[in-house]
Amino acid sequence: PGTYLVSQTLSLKSKTYLKGAGTASVFKRADSGGDSILLSRGVTGVTVEAIAIDLNGAKPAPGQKRVFADGLAFLDDSADLRIRDVHVFDSTGTNVCCRHGILVLRSERVWIERNHLSHGLRLKAGGIGNKLIIADNIIEDANDNAITIATGSVNTKTTNYIIRNNIVVAARGAYIYIGDDGKPPDDPPRMGELVYQNIVADGNLLLGPVLASQVMVKIRLASVT
Repeated sequence: PGTYLVSQTLSLKSKTYLKGAGTASVFKRADSGGDSILLSRGVTGVTVEAIAIDLNGAKPAPGQKRVFADGLAFLDDSADLRIRDVHVFDSTGTNVCCRHGILVLRSERVWIERNHLSHGLRLKAGGIGNKLIIADNIIEDANDNAITIATGSVNTKTTNYIIRNNIVVAARGAYIYIGDDGKPPDDPPRMGELVYQNIVADGNLLLGPVLASQVMVKIRLASVT
C-alpha cells in the first residue's frame, strides 16, 4: 500500500508480475509528469493486478481539445498479457476526451478482466489483435466510446475477441464500438483489406442516460466483417 508518484512513463519488461494491494496501491501521475503512466511495447508474459492508477488531471495542452493520456498501455506485438482488478481514475475529477484507462493495440492472447474505469477514462483494445477477452469490467462516464475494438489501418486483421459481462454507464460516445475507425484525414488513400472476424459481444449491461443521436452499440463494417 502507498501512493507512488510517477514523473515519467514507466515501461514493464517481459515476464513481469506487478501486483499491488488493490486500490491502496496507487500509481499517481506527478504534476510535472507526462501523459502516460505505464506503457510497454513488444513485451510478453506480463501480468498487472490489483493496483490503482491516478491520471491526476492529465488534460489537453493549451489550445487543444483532446488528450490521449494512457493509464495502462501495451502496444506493438505484445502477447500473453493479463490485466486484472485495476482501478483507473482521476483524483482531480478531470473528465476530458479522449484518455485511455486501458489501451491494448496490436497484441494477442490478452485477458482484460474485473477492472474499473471512471472519470472519463475508456478501454480500447483494437488494431491488429488475436485472442483477446474483455470481461467483467465496469466503465463509468467514458468521455468517448467506452469499449472500442477498432482501427483505421489497412492490411490488418482483428480476430477472436470476446466482450462479455461488462457494465458500461453514461458513456458520451458509443458504449461498445467495433470495426473500421476511418482513415485519418491526412493519410493517403487506403489500400488492401481491413478484416474483423469472430467477435462476440454477449451479456453486457449498458446503462444510460443516452444523449441525442447517440447509439449504445455501433458496428462500422470493415472490408471483411
